[in-house]
Amino acid sequence: MNNAKDGTLFRVVTWNLWGQQGPWETRETAIAATLQTLEPDVVGLQEVWRSDRSQAELLADKLGMHAAFYPASEDGVELGNAIISRWPILKTSAVDLPSPSGGSSRRIAIHALAKAPFGALDVYCTHLSWEPHHSKARQNQVIALTKFIDATSPKENNPLLLADLNSRPSSDEVRMLTGETAVPVDGLVFQDAWTLGSDGSTGFTTSEKNVYADDWPWVPKRIDYVLCGIRNGRPFFRVRHCELGGLGAVDDICPSDHYAVIADLDLWREPLHP
Repeated sequence: MNNAKDGTLFRVVTWNLWGQQGPWETRETAIAATLQTLEPDVVGLQEVWRSDRSQAELLADKLGMHAAFYPASEDGVELGNAIISRWPILKTSAVDLPSPSGGSSRRIAIHALAKAPFGALDVYCTHLSWEPHHSKARQNQVIALTKFIDATSPKENNPLLLADLNSRPSSDEVRMLTGETAVPVDGLVFQDAWTLGSDGSTGFTTSEKNVYADDWPWVPKRIDYVLCGIRNGRPFFRVRHCELGGLGAVDDICPSDHYAVIADLDLWREPLHP
């Protein structure tokens, strides 16, 4: 399926790929096969590894897409966030997010401007600190993230945020993004695609049903998001459908310790063209 064939409907995916954990070499095949089946137009990826080339570049080659990668940390292997796009990527940028003292590794956000058939598309991808007690650190990261988005996305184009926020929808850090509490940047909020377009199920992206996460003390949780930007009360994206992906094994291999979030989006209004 070519999701963008009518010029307005397109598919986005966010997915934490779990770096080089577990049987990562065989998981690579399962990840690529899953994405090929999903036929996304834009993908935000977290815990993406890089050696000579990044995992994102290798996946983009297989999918006939374009890739942007930025490193966040190195703990035996370099990891970072990435965006892959069916459409050309015109420019990229990244920003460091504040990290808690004694907490998890460096956190960053990456931005890619894609030349979609319907105009310029500002896509952002991030992965916030994971420790359950670091909500305040994640709130500080959200403040830095939204200021970065505001500075790099024109006011007439609403941004798309694909993220592992390591937080439930009821958390203060997620509520800062969705406007359920005071927002860091006046006029900039995000709609949660799962809330708008799912079947109403829990949407847990980390689950005891996943063989790689069945013994985690902090599952099940919905912590991965497709977030659609709104500027000054004017929505840009309309959520047509949202569901989980990567639920099943591919040749007996589970792709990742997270499930993917898939959203089919349409446009409320025409953006400016690049």
